[in-house]
Amino acid sequence: MFFTTPAQISDEPEDSLRKHYQLPQKHLVDTLAPKFISPNKVEVSENQTLAIVLKADDVNDVTYSIYGGDADSFTIDKNSGSVEFKEAPIYGEKIVYYFQPIAHR
Repeated sequence: MFFTTPAQISDEPEDSLRKHYQLPQKHLVDTLAPKFISPNKVEVSENQTLAIVLKADDVNDVTYSIYGGDADSFTIDKNSGSVEFKEAPIYGEKIVYYFQPIAHR
């Protein structure tokens, strides 16, 4: 694929020469990590299974995973980012859950 860009070459304003040059497309590498746009803290009602839907902003398609802390208490849909409790929480037993989300491209 090529991009066309105009160029103007001149040694005097009235003696200008205009020509279009074709420049090959360079492979652009996205070096920026996906940025999470979902909240980093949520409150979930007791006996509710949906904890959060992770969302990240990136030019590429993103998949999701979680690790650490209480990640074993959850399931995650890697494509939608939906994080659900394996068993609905009972806050008399535990009231705070932690995990680290990751957005992959």
